[in-house]
Amino acid sequence: MSEAAWQELFDRERIRALCSAYAFAIDRRDFGLLEDLFLPDARLAIYAGDPAPEALRFEARGREAVLRALRGTLRYAVTTHQLGGQTVELAGDLARAETRCVASHLFVRDGARTRLDMAIRYQDRLARVGETWRFAERALAVDWESEAPLPPRRR
Repeated sequence: MSEAAWQELFDRERIRALCSAYAFAIDRRDFGLLEDLFLPDARLAIYAGDPAPEALRFEARGREAVLRALRGTLRYAVTTHQLGGQTVELAGDLARAETRCVASHLFVRDGARTRLDMAIRYQDRLARVGETWRFAERALAVDWESEAPLPPRRR
């Protein structure tokens, strides 16, 4: 295998690991790790469906604003992000990736446990810094959401 082919494999694996680290950090509330995953001028955007100006629900620009926004997950007692398929397009030190995810969020409303599930397509622009990949932009295309009460816990 050529050196270029090995480099492509390494880059694809590092990008996969970056997306996995994001899911892990969100679920563990590890904001120090999250900070390391984003470039200083990163952008986070949430869309209802495919990214388009009329579908924009939220936007944060700059790593500090992104981290403030991600701290909003603290309103949930638990989150679980299950990553699925991923496509990656490499272009030197830049890349684009789309990663599928089903994210579950547990919270309490009026004393009842409730679960919010979201089908997300993370559409990322990434940049390599040394040997490490970072998010330049993370756009969440939320395809659907479903909210339902959970049964009471058994004791």
